[in-house]
Amino acid sequence: RTTYEGRDAWTVKKIEATPVTNAELKNAFKVAGNVIAVNGNLEINEYTTLNKEVVLSIAKDAEIKANSDRSMAIKVIRNGVLDVYGQGKITGTDNSTATFGSTALMVENGTLNIWDNVTVEGGKGASVNSAVWLNNGTVNIYNGSFHVGLDKNGNPNPCIYVSSSDSKTKATANIYGGVFEADNP
Repeated sequence: RTTYEGRDAWTVKKIEATPVTNAELKNAFKVAGNVIAVNGNLEINEYTTLNKEVVLSIAKDAEIKANSDRSMAIKVIRNGVLDVYGQGKITGTDNSTATFGSTALMVENGTLNIWDNVTVEGGKGASVNSAVWLNNGTVNIYNGSFHVGLDKNGNPNPCIYVSSSDSKTKATANIYGGVFEADNP
């Protein structure tokens, strides 16, 4: 813990989980306050949601990737808060047949904060692709690299897809930094 003028300036947090399987990541997401370190490649093959407040650190050259059966890698729901740090990568699937397409990260009634130079790859070839899909909640992007490919018809897609499905929902994207790229035919 470091203080400045009598206040906490920052605190180094202890890592509580280092998942190597999708099941271990899902279990780590069940504990509020967990600091989770992903140090290698991790395939998402099950519905992986977060409704707690956790910190996710992805090591350089490590990747969290949705397999072809999943439409997203991670979904933040029901007031969950996901803080993402590191130099690694989160990747959605290519050619997803899911109704709403492919995305790396989805927020529905939660908060996503991306702090470090994480790469977020949204996928390509689905009906709709995005690096981040926000439907009712908040996304704060301070840094990172975001990319999305063309849809199944060869059309461009948004890196950050912001959607409020009705008048009762509110979607807010605050972008303070980062690099955003969308393929264009």
